[in-house]
Amino acid sequence: MFKQMLSMVLSYLNIDSFTKVDGKSKLTDEQREQLSAEYGDQFVEKFEADLNKHEAGAEDPARERLAAKLTNLETLLEEQRQSLETIQAENQTLKGTVDKLAEEPEEEPSAEFVKNDSGRKVLKFRPNMGYQHNKIATDFMNGDHRVLASGETINVDSVISEFGDLIDYVKLDMVGQIFQGFETSRYLNWKRAIHSYKATKSLITSVIQQFVPKWTPLGTTSFTPLEIPLRRFKINFPITPADVEDWIFSMYDESKDLDQHPVTLYIVNKLIAPKAQEDLDEVCATAEYEELDWSAVSEGDQGQDPSKSIDGFITILTKDKDLGAGSRKMNFVSLPSVINADNILSVVETFVDAIDKKYKRKDMPVFIDPTLYRMYKRAYKKLYGEGSGTEKSDFGGDVIDYTRNRLVPMYNMTDTGAIFTTPKENFIGLRHTNEPGATKLTLRKYDYDVHCLGEFRFGVGFAIAEAVFYYVPEAVEEGSGSGSGSVGTGV
Repeated sequence: MFKQMLSMVLSYLNIDSFTKVDGKSKLTDEQREQLSAEYGDQFVEKFEADLNKHEAGAEDPARERLAAKLTNLETLLEEQRQSLETIQAENQTLKGTVDKLAEEPEEEPSAEFVKNDSGRKVLKFRPNMGYQHNKIATDFMNGDHRVLASGETINVDSVISEFGDLIDYVKLDMVGQIFQGFETSRYLNWKRAIHSYKATKSLITSVIQQFVPKWTPLGTTSFTPLEIPLRRFKINFPITPADVEDWIFSMYDESKDLDQHPVTLYIVNKLIAPKAQEDLDEVCATAEYEELDWSAVSEGDQGQDPSKSIDGFITILTKDKDLGAGSRKMNFVSLPSVINADNILSVVETFVDAIDKKYKRKDMPVFIDPTLYRMYKRAYKKLYGEGSGTEKSDFGGDVIDYTRNRLVPMYNMTDTGAIFTTPKENFIGLRHTNEPGATKLTLRKYDYDVHCLGEFRFGVGFAIAEAVFYYVPEAVEEGSGSGSGSVGTGV
């Protein structure tokens, strides 16, 4: 069986044989890179090991694996034979109960669960071995590589059929991965809504007073609840037969079990979720919502830029700043128009000093543009660490001196020049109340490829305006060559 794999590799590299070194076949660095790019590093390592064993006169490695499986199969067959004999001996007794059992409704079998790659228990899925991709995967894992080596195209119809069988079990896990996997998600207070979210709890000024035996209410409220819309997102992602082949190779490289790692999970976990996390982290910060005219969109048109799908938190802060003094709902902190290495320390100190006293006791993170963060850390080390002999890159830590506030750089804020802080309970991430019903994921065939169509809801924003303290610089003229008008030189 190894010979078929060898034939496939030689054919792919377009060579007749490998270079001999000390009488042994060796892959050149270029050949390793070619194979690694196509099949992965683990495949190359396994192939070289099998090649060495093959030339050393050892048994075919692939055949050895198959022989072990056959041995197990023979043992299993003997056990089944014995069980069959027992069943046949009891057959007469069982016949008398068949009619009685047929009159009663059959109980549903208990669900069987297995652990997935992340360690969570999920419903076990039994793959249909009649599907072409599952049969090819099983043969390939058992050492029979002839189908893929021959260049036969995988029929995507079977992938679509299995996707329909399994997707209801995995789509919520996918949404969970997306919402919990992007950087900003760890700082959000997640809420549920159908259309939008609006805070109902207020910021109470005080609740205690000197005792008098009469009702004298003192606790007044002063807050501006902000409405956070729940926006509708979709996923349009093409899947090709080559992607299915990559799944088969990953099964071989990682020795996966087919029932724990079906192609549907590969599509969701390896192709869709990681990119969705990356996109969501970007749009939740700097995107600006633009209503899309559905009537102007035709099938196959270029999709709308994700940056127009929602108002990100930086956009929300910028729009509040643009209202101007006296009209702003949130707390804008006035800082120098140019921030550089000479004034960055005083800028951060000015910002935290501007936080209202009722919030100074809270351990609120100060979210900051990573460009400003690096500038601050370098300036702090230069001022306090120079001559101390320290080589620590994180000299001084991230807690701002004499405060309970900690600097937190978020990379989706890069080059915005922004700084803001708010209690975690006020920084809202929004998901749909009926997430199972609102989340959709299907496959459709298009020519020789598969189109993955998905839908989910997401929102981000602040619950109460008075609990937000922020600075965003003036907008930069287009073509000025800088991502932020406030960041000067000396980073």
